[in-house]
Amino acid sequence: MDPMGVMLRWIDRWVDVARLEGDDLRMARAIVGMAISIAPWAPIIGGSVMLLGERVAGGAIVLTGVICLALPPLVYRTGRIGLAAHLLVFGLVQGLVVSGTLLGGAGSPPTSWLALAPVVATATGGVRAGSIWTGLVIASALFIHAVQWAGYVENPYLYGGWEYVGTISCVGLYFLVGVFLRANDMLYRHLLARTRDAEERERLANQAKSGFLASMSHEIRTPLNAILGYTELVLEDAEERGETGMVEDLGRVGRSGRHLLELVNDILDLSKIEAGRMEVAVEPVALEPLLRAVAEEVQPLVDARENRMELDLVPVTVTADPARLRQCVLNLLSNAAKFTEGGDILVRLSRDGSHARLEVRDTGIGMDADELRHVFEPFAQGTADTARKYGGTGLGMSIAQKLVELMGGALTVESRKGHGSTFSIRLPTVG
Repeated sequence: MDPMGVMLRWIDRWVDVARLEGDDLRMARAIVGMAISIAPWAPIIGGSVMLLGERVAGGAIVLTGVICLALPPLVYRTGRIGLAAHLLVFGLVQGLVVSGTLLGGAGSPPTSWLALAPVVATATGGVRAGSIWTGLVIASALFIHAVQWAGYVENPYLYGGWEYVGTISCVGLYFLVGVFLRANDMLYRHLLARTRDAEERERLANQAKSGFLASMSHEIRTPLNAILGYTELVLEDAEERGETGMVEDLGRVGRSGRHLLELVNDILDLSKIEAGRMEVAVEPVALEPLLRAVAEEVQPLVDARENRMELDLVPVTVTADPARLRQCVLNLLSNAAKFTEGGDILVRLSRDGSHARLEVRDTGIGMDADELRHVFEPFAQGTADTARKYGGTGLGMSIAQKLVELMGGALTVESRKGHGSTFSIRLPTVG
């Protein structure tokens, strides 16, 4: 059992994590965590002081615990982080000031502990609260000294005439703590601003790159389609004239052109997705006939690798873009056939509550843990040997996952090296 994890879960019971976010959520957790940490000690220390005859000082320390106990419900019910932070520090300071005054004055241990107040204020209320309480703590130290100077401290702690030195030391300590916290906050905000600026520049650069790729891919695809079209016309003429050698050469040109067109289409899709320009037209789609049509299209590739493909389908209608969903399924089945030789491919469709679950399971080469971590990254192709043997750009899985997510679904994978892979698509159903 992780004690820190248990404590954090307990703290979150008193924090409205659904309503708070960012710095407010962090400070709310800090308030509740510190209140919980301080509250048990207050009655222990306060009770001990009372037993020693200092009832007022002990009562002030117990009051600190009472205030701390009231803070978690205050944070949870009202969400007033600033008020809760100031109450927490007030409870701490009043207990230390009263006990410090009555238990030895400027040189007493409680007076030294006042240095903690600006730190707690900054952690729970921000740098402005830390600055306010730095001033208040300095004023509190001067107040304790004034009470001692006026002769109301019966048994001064240690100093015996050196009260001025003790007070100046404490005030200097509190001031330096405040300056440190302020400087630390300024450095943090400066680094945060630089990080956000770098992230924004990276986002804009990535967006510009994606826009450029989308534009260039479109410009490449237009003349490439024309080349493929003219190649088909010339190929038909060559077949009619019986020019066998020319037919073979033109066939190679056509296959290479279609492969290049697929690569360009993949780059265009990926760049559109990254630029936020990919649109999907979601509508009800009967998934079973779509899967049978794609399986029929992939069958020649399955047969070429001497694989066996089995379909286990049930009628189900999902909300998806039919063209993009077909693209994703075609990618999964083509990969299963490509990476499996003399094995089995199972396409299973089932209902999973309000979602449909499509599984494409193969008995192919599979993936190890490192390959699984990168399988959905653009241009990921497994090991170098795998890339050389099977080819491809490594864009298919990345595009498929992003398209499925755009359609409101999820694409996941399970795999073991040498034991095959299972890709699963979950999509919301209709009705």
